[in-house]
Amino acid sequence: VQRYINNPLLVQGHKFDFRVYMMISSTNPLIAYYHDGTNTAQSEHVFKNETLQKMLGMNETELRNFQMWNYTRLATYLISVGKIQHMNWLDDYLRPKLEHAMQHLIRMSSKHFAKISNRWELFGVDFMLDEDLNLWFIECNIGPVIKDSSEEKGLFLKEMFKDAFEIVTAQLRSRMKRIIRFLNVLVSEGLVRRSPTSKSELIAVNFGNNKLQYHSLLKNKIEEEFAISPTNSWKKIIDESIEGPARYNGMFPEECLTA
Repeated sequence: VQRYINNPLLVQGHKFDFRVYMMISSTNPLIAYYHDGTNTAQSEHVFKNETLQKMLGMNETELRNFQMWNYTRLATYLISVGKIQHMNWLDDYLRPKLEHAMQHLIRMSSKHFAKISNRWELFGVDFMLDEDLNLWFIECNIGPVIKDSSEEKGLFLKEMFKDAFEIVTAQLRSRMKRIIRFLNVLVSEGLVRRSPTSKSELIAVNFGNNKLQYHSLLKNKIEEEFAISPTNSWKKIIDESIEGPARYNGMFPEECLTA
């Protein structure tokens, strides 16, 4: 896809792309999160090029650290070359554009998702900027390569996964809490009891309605006691348990959701 972008934004004379992370933490209901990524200008084989290492006066580790830019470093560079005016560009423009692009990706494909409460997935999504700072979607990778190709990236990935597991674990613990409470009520009220003729059989009273309630309790919703910490590095961008534009953080007008 990159070959069709005729005016790619260059960093120190090099073309680069973003690897940004997207997590669908639930498909029942649909809940998705955005996470900052990194941008890189080189492919893997470049780091082992001894000629390049000698020319730049860097070993492989130093070269990896040098080329792995975070958002702050990118914005600082763009300010220095007059492309942007201030660091607020990250929160006012770049992150909202990335988040909204992910919302479109999910909305266009969500009809194919299996609505299973314990289903979640991590994606690596690649983007590029052009000289006019337009954002271009390149590809979305299921099961992205997770490799600490530099010390900075290793620390970055460690925090990202820790925070991702906090979210999916909170969903699991919330589901289990609701189900255990529900089953205890059924037993205490005699709505589920052993058959008098067979110890291996159970009698369920009002089975149809209780089954519906059971499935509604399986829908993902994080209970207050398992609330996500305010320092969690993932940002929720879709929550279809919420009605109206708020389910997409107000990024879609009302008419787009009712058409």
